[in-house]
Amino acid sequence: VLAKLIGMLEQRKQLNTALLFVSDHGESTGESGYFLHGAPYAIAPNEQTQVPMFLWFSAGFKAQRALQETCMATQRTAPASHDALFPMVLGVLDISTAAYSPALDPFSRCYGQR
Repeated sequence: VLAKLIGMLEQRKQLNTALLFVSDHGESTGESGYFLHGAPYAIAPNEQTQVPMFLWFSAGFKAQRALQETCMATQRTAPASHDALFPMVLGVLDISTAAYSPALDPFSRCYGQR
């Protein structure tokens, strides 16, 4: 599904596009004998608390925002929480607001001139 969406976005050459996918929570589907949905965090297995996030940017978006790809790649496997999602979106989109917290944005050092 994500590959199909990226293909559609790549065809829109006149637009600078981005795609963000984040799962809201994980699901236990038999790992270690657990079949759980939304267990309390204290007892939830990793399959529920560690969820995927995927970012994709068109070449035009990367150029317009002056995204430093090497810097962003270093953050690829760094742990982050859902708390980082809002500041990250504000930062990637270069939205200036008092609500932006660079300390929570895993890519805050990777943007071009603000």
